[in-house]
Amino acid sequence: MKIIMSRKGFDTSNGGLPSPILPDGTLLSMPIPSPYGRPYSEMYHNGINYAHILSSLGYRGNMVTGHLDPDIRPNVMSSKIKSWKPLLGQVSSSQGVLRNRNVGVGDLFLFFGCFQEVDSMFRYQPNTIPKHIIFGYLEIADVVIDPSAIKEYSWHPHADMTGIVNNTIYIAANRLSLNPDLPGAGVLDYREDQVLTKENNKWYVWDENKLPFLTQEHLCKSVRRYNPSDGGIVIADKTGQEFVYNESDELCNWARSLVNA
Repeated sequence: MKIIMSRKGFDTSNGGLPSPILPDGTLLSMPIPSPYGRPYSEMYHNGINYAHILSSLGYRGNMVTGHLDPDIRPNVMSSKIKSWKPLLGQVSSSQGVLRNRNVGVGDLFLFFGCFQEVDSMFRYQPNTIPKHIIFGYLEIADVVIDPSAIKEYSWHPHADMTGIVNNTIYIAANRLSLNPDLPGAGVLDYREDQVLTKENNKWYVWDENKLPFLTQEHLCKSVRRYNPSDGGIVIADKTGQEFVYNESDELCNWARSLVNA
């Protein structure tokens, strides 16, 4: 099993803001602004639409549609989708990274994004800072590349992207190999062990002492920027989305501990 650290959701490059950590610990990843997607006003969390949440956070972008991907949280859309299942889409060079590293059935995505604590009114809490945090996972059961087959997942934004090179959809397994009692995809609430960011550092500096299995030598065919003066693993740059790691017992045990709690 290869592990893919997959950067998703709002951050300084996409949307311009961190996604919110809600007072109950929910890590609510905000779909990035995109013409391939649905209106934020049609996406909901506990009866509150994403357009209202983003406005409260301070989002002032012109784009009113969001790219809900990965789509791993049930019942986000206001219109119920009977055939819904957890999916992830990817295109272009980012999909090339996955294809060239033979990512496929049985491999595991761990989704991380930039998050910050908010209050009950979706306002960022004072004296808090953005952090990279793992918020979800998806084990691959199938990889769909045929454009006509992709269109069958009509609710997913990549169904409208079949003209873009390397357009691909990853379908979640029914059960998780690391723990068959768990579904093959899901979201995680906030816990300290999901935080990648090194304490008292910028969100993109990860803790090499806590996460030695995520250092450069464990990456599959990739080179990431690293500067010892930054004091950590500088691996989540502004353009990289998919970071594929070679299989190891330490890495799999870490992934199991994240999803089991």
